[in-house]
Amino acid sequence: MQVIITPHALMAPIHHDNINIDDFLLHYMLLNFFSRNDDFFSTCVFSDTVEILSENNLFPAFQTFHNYLHQHDLEEEISPRDLVTLFNNVMQNCEDIKEVNDVHEFEIDGRFSFPQITTTPICNNFTNNSVAFCGYLDKTKEFRILPLLDCNIVSDQYDYIIPKVCCLDGGEVVELENFEASISLYKSCADLISCYSSSDLWRKSTTDFSYKLAIFYKCKEISDSQADSFGKNVCLDSFEVGSRFIDSLNSHQCSGSGRFAMTLLDSIARLLLEEPKNEVKIFATTAGGSTPRTRGGDVAYRLHITKSGEGLRLMFWQKTCGTIELANVANKSEIVIY
Repeated sequence: MQVIITPHALMAPIHHDNINIDDFLLHYMLLNFFSRNDDFFSTCVFSDTVEILSENNLFPAFQTFHNYLHQHDLEEEISPRDLVTLFNNVMQNCEDIKEVNDVHEFEIDGRFSFPQITTTPICNNFTNNSVAFCGYLDKTKEFRILPLLDCNIVSDQYDYIIPKVCCLDGGEVVELENFEASISLYKSCADLISCYSSSDLWRKSTTDFSYKLAIFYKCKEISDSQADSFGKNVCLDSFEVGSRFIDSLNSHQCSGSGRFAMTLLDSIARLLLEEPKNEVKIFATTAGGSTPRTRGGDVAYRLHITKSGEGLRLMFWQKTCGTIELANVANKSEIVIY
């Protein structure tokens, strides 16, 4: 999926006075994820992103982030320097839209009244028009770029017929009639990531953070499906992925579309929501013992994932800080924790 990250998306949280800190941090973590994971998204930015932000006193980014964090007493949550690093990573990892081969330049017949996009201080005419004209549909090919806009649109879907358009296609000017501009608009990073279910995210995951996203959104799916849910509120900081976790998934048919992948995903989510399907037990120092294994102040636990066949267990540490570290998956014949 191709996505344009607009200047507005890069700085959207700065315009919210009452934004939840978890939502604020999630926005930037997702932007970073989008820009670094080609398996999920192919990301672009506008060539004049920095100029647009500069014209509206939102660049250099350090001062912008510093002022916002100070104003809202968020300096203990994250530093402006960390946000600048993340901002720069997004810009560096995204392709300049002018260099993307399947983006086409359009000249629209002046009589066509294009649907209105609401304006903000950092969304100029160039940005609006570029978003509008990046979907290209002809008789043989279909190119779609799905722009990411944040709290800046009045429609979720543009699906309009433009009577006449000139298109610069590989240096050749092509005239099209009844051009169909099919473009999806997303109000937020959370809307965009919802293109993938938690199961999709898990199947495509190869990194700690993508697995964390899959688990986080599985927790949300379970919570949303329960009308009267009193489960724990899970955020990305509620749990960690251990250094041997991913290797153990690959070894026990729990990664990708493996036999036990979805069972494990569901079990982890319910554990974090404090609604486990099976009993959570300490991982004792001796078989049948009652003294738990420890790592400093951390305590080892195990949770049955499957009770027959391989008898898979999820091994995890309850850390002194209150978070859970997902250590590894083990089977009944070799129960270990890393």
